[in-house]
Order: sequence, then structure tokens, then C-alpha cells
Amino acid sequence: MRALAYIAIISVIVSCSVRNYSEQEIKAYIQDQHHGLKKEKQVKGYYVAVTYRPADLLVTQELYRSDPDQHDPEGIREKYKHHYYFTLSLSHKDREALYSIEGRHRQFSELLQQLAFEMNKHVELTTQEQDTIPVADYIFSRTYDFGRMSNLLFAFHKEKVEEDEWVQFNLNEFGLGLGNQNFRFRKKDLDGVPGIDFTGS
Repeated sequence: MRALAYIAIISVIVSCSVRNYSEQEIKAYIQDQHHGLKKEKQVKGYYVAVTYRPADLLVTQELYRSDPDQHDPEGIREKYKHHYYFTLSLSHKDREALYSIEGRHRQFSELLQQLAFEMNKHVELTTQEQDTIPVADYIFSRTYDFGRMSNLLFAFHKEKVEEDEWVQFNLNEFGLGLGNQNFRFRKKDLDGVPGIDFTGS
């Protein structure tokens, strides 16, 4: 009887530990510095942050845009699960970094070109085994100076990271004078993010 009681207790503990979270709980989880999913720096007056974005948050975005009668969370998960996603956020004096050089038309145009079309040349992941993982895709979200950050979302293929303890997000100089910046993440932190409960979607 003791053995059965022990097994029952363990089953309850395990089932609680793997519960799915809500979207808001996941966002709070990511922002909690103890979970190692957000790295921040101040560099020459600029705020620079790299934040891991779990695939389930992308699933949530797509579900919001889709026909409610055709919701297929698992199908959408399959599309996103093969990549790691990171958001790069840049600001200067509580404004988008893009507008930190406002008034200098040529420099503004060059920086906009870099952010919108050429950041795959300046960003990469490296692994503990010294493998380099290039950007698979990225998107620059323009808010036309209505936001506080210039935000870019990067995707990287997962397959080269399977046996590594950490990955490093490398941001190389691209025109703001920040130099080369590195942000290291433990793989177990990335892979340990709880899933979102889509049963109510």
C-alpha cells in the first residue's frame, strides 16, 4: 500500500510540473530573469535586449488571425517547432533606435535598409561546439516611432543545437556604433519553457 501511495504522489507531482500555461503566464515566465530567457545591456546610450520567443507564442498569434472554425494548434505547432526564435529590441532614450539619428536623412535611410533587409548578415547563433547557425528568416516590425523599441524577430534552425549546453546570439556591428555584442542562453532554459494550453482557443 505504501508503494502505491508513493506512486500516486509522484504522479500528481509530475502532472502538476508539466501543466500547460496561459499566454499571459508564458509572457510573464519569459520576463522573469530567473528563467534566463531575456538578456539586456546598455551600450553607448542604447538599450539592447535579446529575448527568447517560444514557438507557442507564434502559434497564438496565428490562431488570432485564423478562422475560429479552422483552429488547428497542433498543425501550426508543427510548422514552428523546428526553429528557435529570438526578438532583438533596440532603443535610445525611450525611443526606437531607428529614430535616434532622425534629422540625418542619409544615415536614417541606410539604417532603415539594414534593419529591414540586411540584418541576416549581422546576426548569427554560435554553439558550444563552435558551429555557426545562420539566420533562417527574420522580420523587422516598423511602428513609425509610435513604439519605444525597434523590434526584430529572428528564426534559427534547431538541428545543430541538439547536443549543446548553450547557444550564443551574436549581434555584429551594423551601423549604430554598438560594436559586436553577444548574448548567451542555456539550451535547457530554452527547451524548458512550458507549453500554452490551447484547449480554450
